[in-house]
Amino acid sequence: MSKFIGCLSIILLLVFFLSFIPARADANLNWVRFDYAYDQIYSLKKPLFVYFYSTSCGWCRKMEKDTFSDTLLSAELQQKFIVSSVNLGSFQELTWQEQSITERDVASMFRIVGVPCVAFLDTMGQFIIKVPGYIPPNDFRILLKYVAGGWYQHLNFNEFLKTEQMLEADNKK
Repeated sequence: MSKFIGCLSIILLLVFFLSFIPARADANLNWVRFDYAYDQIYSLKKPLFVYFYSTSCGWCRKMEKDTFSDTLLSAELQQKFIVSSVNLGSFQELTWQEQSITERDVASMFRIVGVPCVAFLDTMGQFIIKVPGYIPPNDFRILLKYVAGGWYQHLNFNEFLKTEQMLEADNKK
């Protein structure tokens, strides 16, 4: 009986500690904790990309496998943005703006109710756009172009998307 309890204790400890390891299949990206990433936007003069996920989310794993594992896309993301991720269900403590908060609190501040979801902040820490749901690689490229190109300062995303679709249709002619 004591061997059973000992084995069960070890298994429970492993499950507990493994729950803190991000379940991401995208080795191409250098993910930074949100609090560190937010502090870097000022010094690096790069916008912040935040990926909200959950370890139990099937669509998150699909986005990680399809979108974030795309070599060219991940290189562009890493080059033009500070790349951060936040686990919607995590109680990992962060220090942000001199306050102790959890990753779950960060998700609440962004009003994230479902995952996957991505958000962008500019180099001054101001919110640019939040896009919920799975984003396939081609659509994600357009989103990166919108933010990295500063188009958000002149057009809303739907206007930009229409312009991109018209340009693409003209190129096919």
